Amino acid sequence: MPLQLAELAERYPRVKFIMGHGGFCDFWNDIPDSLARCPNLSIETCYILPSQITAWIKEAGIGKFVFGSDHPFSSLGLELKKIDLLSEDFDKQRILGKNLLHVLGKTR
Repeated sequence: MPLQLAELAERYPRVKFIMGHGGFCDFWNDIPDSLARCPNLSIETCYILPSQITAWIKEAGIGKFVFGSDHPFSSLGLELKKIDLLSEDFDKQRILGKNLLHVLGKTR
C-alpha cells in the first residue's frame, strides 16, 4: 500500500525504499502523492503501463523510477519494451540502471 510505505519512508528518512511491483494494488492512485512527499522513496516499473509511467515521471521526476521485471512471473521482454515505448525526452538509461545505482549509493 503506497501510503503506508510513504509513512514508513517518512519515519526513516535516511533509509532508501523501493516500492516493488509498481505499487501494484487497489490503491495505485496514491502512488504519485507517496513519491512526491518522500525523497527516499522510489518505484520499480513492473506492472505499470507505459502511459502511467509517463504521467508519474512528469509528476514525481524520472529519478524515482528503477527498472524491474518480476521475472519469471512477468515477461522480461515485455517489461523492457515498456521502457522502450517511453518518450525519447526521457533518459531511459536512468530507469534501466543509473537510478538504482544512486539508490544503492554507487556513483559512476
